[in-house]
Amino acid sequence: MNTCYKFVFSLLLLATAAFSHLQAASLNVLYNFSASNNGGINPLAALVQGSDGNFYGTTQGGGSSSDGTIFMMTPAGVLTTLVSFNGTNGSLPAAALLQGSDGNFYGTTSRGGSSGNGTVFMITPAGVLTT
Repeated sequence: MNTCYKFVFSLLLLATAAFSHLQAASLNVLYNFSASNNGGINPLAALVQGSDGNFYGTTQGGGSSSDGTIFMMTPAGVLTTLVSFNGTNGSLPAAALLQGSDGNFYGTTSRGGSSGNGTVFMITPAGVLTT
């Protein structure tokens, strides 16, 4: 029994020494979404990194009509709203954007458009939207 305790104590000592050199990882928040800045709220879908190195995504709410947005964010966390959905051009995007081989981004909205049942859209990196 005494040997067993020595072995367990040795393992604990070794583990303590090994973990004492590890540093805790820190989280660096790049951007906080807020309804007060028309930048959109409730980003549900994953970001996609464009070929230009920036990140592109959607928010399900917020924007100028509260129907969601498409945004671009630099790696430093500077966010630019490219499109505010308004119902006519779509509403409530909930899926990640995809970048096509033509450099444009493609996505869907779950509501809005001419029938009210959603849209498929293309947006250029400069923010020109086609539904």
